Amino acid sequence: MMDWTSIISRVAPYVVKIETPNGHGTGFLLALTTDLRVYVIATARHVIEHAYKWKSPIRIYPYQQDKAFFYESKDFVVFYDPLQKDLAVLLIPRGHLVFEANPPRILPPDRFLPPGYNVGWLGYPSPSEFGLNFFSGCISGSRGTFGKPDHEYLIDGVAISGVSGGPLVILGDNYEIQIAGLISAYFPNRAAGESLPGLAIAQDSSTLHSAIQSAEKQKL
Repeated sequence: MMDWTSIISRVAPYVVKIETPNGHGTGFLLALTTDLRVYVIATARHVIEHAYKWKSPIRIYPYQQDKAFFYESKDFVVFYDPLQKDLAVLLIPRGHLVFEANPPRILPPDRFLPPGYNVGWLGYPSPSEFGLNFFSGCISGSRGTFGKPDHEYLIDGVAISGVSGGPLVILGDNYEIQIAGLISAYFPNRAAGESLPGLAIAQDSSTLHSAIQSAEKQKL
């Protein structure tokens, strides 16, 4: 039986709140660069794009810490997912911001979860004073056409504003907790003229692997 409590405790230390001058979102540690000098932090592109284009500073709040780490635009690098999805990666030098060792492994890039698979996700919903929250649901399908996955999941669950950029997590083979993707949006149902429950949208693990490979080529 899936124990979400143990999954949350394993993943939460690697989840951060990312605050910009025009709002906030969620991010999480993907990896360290091979020289172990730089953190590779994933988030949704729309969370960080405005701040990066306008060279605005950001603040990063680690899990269960009241203290925020302030970064001027010259202190970090942002690049966008090469697959042109709603994914961005922040490169931040190791320093005052410290993560525990051994973040959860990312699901292999060729593994696409089928409909009905149980997933969970974490993030910092608005209003800004809310702490880290957990959500769960199941894979409803993909956004691909004619049954061909397009690197995005449709999920029977909600993605409240501020949760964008949070990790999508699963209990994988041999009960290993793995990162399966990244929450990027919520698609409401307005067929009846009002906003009704809809579907969350997440990027799959292949986009995360592409981002890690690209991170090694960036200069900080």
